[in-house]
Amino acid sequence: MGDLTRNDIESFLKVFDVLLRKVKNNPDIILDFINSTQVKKVPKTKQTDFSKVKGFDLYKEAKEKSNLELIQELKQQFNVEELRFLIKELRLGSVPSKSIDSLAEYIADQAIKRTTDVFQNQ
Repeated sequence: MGDLTRNDIESFLKVFDVLLRKVKNNPDIILDFINSTQVKKVPKTKQTDFSKVKGFDLYKEAKEKSNLELIQELKQQFNVEELRFLIKELRLGSVPSKSIDSLAEYIADQAIKRTTDVFQNQ
């Protein structure tokens, strides 16, 4: 701030004086400006209904079907957002992939692994 000169301050005051006169003549200018620059909440164009995903019992399906059958069912029933929601809801970890094939394979693999009883007698 030490680099300001007297000329800089005088120039600023000239601009400020013009703005002040404009606002005095029409105070609605400030209100219009404030209202036009407020962040408006933009609705999402596509809301995904996750009730179908919440009603899906992954572990029951994993016990009844083979890995390939489970992958096919996941691919047919759900889209990418729903599969990502399923991973998050069931806390299956994180997957950087965005393809429906790899998400379905990951979910099926995790479900098959987690339905195996680790305490069973061998």
